[in-house]
Amino acid sequence: MENLLIPGYTKRIPLKKNNYFLGLWCHKFTPQNIELNFEKKNTFKYHWEDRKKLSKDFNYLQSLNEKIIKKLAKVLNKIHSIDRSENYWRSICYPWLVIYTASLYDKYETYRLFLKKYKKKKFAFYKLEIEDEIRLNNNSNNFFNKASSNHQWNHFIFQKIFEYLKNKKIKALNKKNIFKNINLKPKTKSGLYFNNIRKKIILKNALRVNKILFEDFHFPRNEFLKINANNLLIPTKLKNFFEYNGKNFSRNETIRNLLSRHFKKENKINFYNFILENISKDLPMSYVEDFSDIRNQASSLPNKKKTIFTMHSIHNNDFFRIYVAEAMLKGSKLIISDHGGGLRKNLSMLEKNYYKKIATKRISWSKQLDKNFYLNLSPTIPIIKKKPKTEINENGFLTVVHYECSRYMTRVQSIPFLSDEIRNLRYLKKFLKNLKINIRNKTKYRLKEKSSINAQKIISNTFGRKIISKPSKKNSFHKALSVSKLIVLTYPTTSFSEAMYLNVPSILICDSKTWEFNKLSLKIFNILVKNKIAFKNYEQANKHINQTWDNLGLWWKNKKTQSARRYYLKNFFNVKTNWYNQWQDYIKKIRTSK
Repeated sequence: MENLLIPGYTKRIPLKKNNYFLGLWCHKFTPQNIELNFEKKNTFKYHWEDRKKLSKDFNYLQSLNEKIIKKLAKVLNKIHSIDRSENYWRSICYPWLVIYTASLYDKYETYRLFLKKYKKKKFAFYKLEIEDEIRLNNNSNNFFNKASSNHQWNHFIFQKIFEYLKNKKIKALNKKNIFKNINLKPKTKSGLYFNNIRKKIILKNALRVNKILFEDFHFPRNEFLKINANNLLIPTKLKNFFEYNGKNFSRNETIRNLLSRHFKKENKINFYNFILENISKDLPMSYVEDFSDIRNQASSLPNKKKTIFTMHSIHNNDFFRIYVAEAMLKGSKLIISDHGGGLRKNLSMLEKNYYKKIATKRISWSKQLDKNFYLNLSPTIPIIKKKPKTEINENGFLTVVHYECSRYMTRVQSIPFLSDEIRNLRYLKKFLKNLKINIRNKTKYRLKEKSSINAQKIISNTFGRKIISKPSKKNSFHKALSVSKLIVLTYPTTSFSEAMYLNVPSILICDSKTWEFNKLSLKIFNILVKNKIAFKNYEQANKHINQTWDNLGLWWKNKKTQSARRYYLKNFFNVKTNWYNQWQDYIKKIRTSK
């Protein structure tokens, strides 16, 4: 019987002897199969579980991205008949580029290593015949959504890799309807989008009058209004101003063919040449067909020097990035702020080659060594206005906050991958089962983001629907904190910092080897472990909770525990008592500077 190679998730492909799966992303996870050893069912082991390889590949892609951005800048200048610097194009394209190369390299390496392991076997795969529809990317955010979660797109990219590497033992099978109802074209809106005319007038006036511009900036509402009033600014956040999804419904093949000729390949079979062969078709339309229209609209906006604060849009909004690039040509300055805070990871593609190269300053909630570039200011998310608790909510819940990674990887960084998430879910199930019955009856499970493994359904099926606490406007994370006696978190990020700040008894369960913390973060993580605020595995956390639940105060209010908590906050979520004055002084300094 012929071996079937399955590159991505496809319905109704059974776990049979002759079916080979390129990764865990090929499977649908259910309460019935979550405990299976998928490797024994011909599922290929994920290559980035080898953290040494991850670090090596990070360095390779970091160098490769520098090579590509140089070429991309030259090519886009030619296509658009303009003369802009490499840094201009970096500010626009680099966040997309790091996702693009990471996503494709992940698949390239998976397939290369699969062939190496099964070099004596022959395989067939189902071929997709819808290239144009799959490859139409309005913008970088549209591309990210496909790369992280769309099965058809990921299947197709594997298919392009199969065709590029030309292995005689791999053949294509034409089979209709392996994916039903494919419609990958994003909804299009022409030109700028505003919620209403009144908002349009306010935003346009703010762009014209304000010397300082805030994009989607977290700040307590009353203090945000006050800080704008004190600095003679129209109080606005400009996120909605920069909504543009393109006016073109299809690629301009003449331009794309010209792009392809400019990306000349070398006569070698390697990943770099695979990128050069495909990038002309994969570039978002916001950099090609729609670029001139976006740029003209960005250039038509008030062109006085501005200081632009950003948290989010610099990562995922092409129109905003084009506006920023044009504004910086006219002398404007860009300040990028943290939008969350927690223990820091070693591998970050954007920190060195994006933030430091395009921004004037980087506002960090955690301590940084480079004080010339980084500015340590207080966090500004709304929770900072709440007072830390002095008493434990003895009648509250044990709330477990869980998070799923995306099914398909789009970044090369120190985070849990799908294989880690599945293991964590298995451990979490055992953790919940091993809680004392009186504790489990007071337990709530809260999934922050549904992305990949059906964790909420699996937990609900195992422990009943009553355990589920669904996030919503009415059931916010802050509400969950207020009704919790103890909160358990599985990610060392903002939610953990918020719980620690409010002094809600908190436990972090995570593997420091998976997260690969930097030197300071690892030091503080170990202090948290010593004081039983953090645990490296679920079993130890289980034991601690069962022992302390009836009198949490003996542990949480202990001087050493509270000292460790304060030390963490001082380094990663340092809300100063004069936080408003600190921000007011900084904004005033910018406003009054020449």
